[in-house]
Amino acid sequence: MTVNSSLACPACCRIDIIKLEFVDVARQHMLYAPSSPERQSQLNEVLYPTVTTYQMLECQNCQLEFANPAIAPNSNWYDIAYKTLDLYPQNRWEFDFVIENFQTKGKLLELGCGSGEFLKICKNNSISAIGLDFSEEAVKQCHSAGLDVQLLNLDEKLEKVINNVKTITAFHVLEHLPDPIKIFELAGEVSTEDTILLVAVPSCFRPSRILKMSDFLDQPPHHMTRWNKKSLKEIGLRTNWLLSKIYFEPISIKASCWWVTRNMWLYKFLHPFYSKKPKVDQILRIFLFPFAFVSRNIFYRRMKGFTMLASFRFSNK
Repeated sequence: MTVNSSLACPACCRIDIIKLEFVDVARQHMLYAPSSPERQSQLNEVLYPTVTTYQMLECQNCQLEFANPAIAPNSNWYDIAYKTLDLYPQNRWEFDFVIENFQTKGKLLELGCGSGEFLKICKNNSISAIGLDFSEEAVKQCHSAGLDVQLLNLDEKLEKVINNVKTITAFHVLEHLPDPIKIFELAGEVSTEDTILLVAVPSCFRPSRILKMSDFLDQPPHHMTRWNKKSLKEIGLRTNWLLSKIYFEPISIKASCWWVTRNMWLYKFLHPFYSKKPKVDQILRIFLFPFAFVSRNIFYRRMKGFTMLASFRFSNK
């Protein structure tokens, strides 16, 4: 069903939009903290009454999926949510990939550095790096670790903060923003012709998307957008960032088959009866593995890991 409104795609600005699912905020918070009604209430209080329900929409031009209303949680919500979910990993696939493949002689800028795990890796590899983040709590954690980090203000001109930047990274920031183009605009302020922008977002070929499984962490209010190659290319072009290549996190045969097994009707039918018996679960998964292996290689060959990394180069022409 087409949306009859002036809503425009955040990536390509087209208005040919269709409706997808509704997402209830209170239900999302129950999934975030199933054993803590108090924490659920805290999360609700931050978003209510501003937004109680989101509608996911899809652009028919670039296939970007995005939330309406375009209202993302504030830093207080993230401080509560991340204490609940522990979503700041000490390492990611893209951290090592960038260090191994994109080292430069200039300074590195990380937009949305979180608790500074990537900056610590840069420091250990003698890479001059500075970080910016929305969360005051995250900035405090970085300072306590001796990292060069400042509070990120999307309305502040970055050239006043940093210069001589050759590599800019934004790891899992884009999908959280109601107006994602601001990341590209900010990056452009401190870039020259040889600056590289590396943007990591949840992969369009991650298991949950390939298998069309519901993933509450890949929905609002946590994720405001879901990206693919065309939508990344479109939003880059609007701000003079040319998409060079997309790299996908690999996934092992074992891991991909486990995901396929989880999605098989027999597994889903029997799982409630033995969910608290891990040995029985393991036996069933072993039994279903050959079928999952065949299914994975016939129907789900595009399946990749959880992250894709888009590499952009700046062109001010």
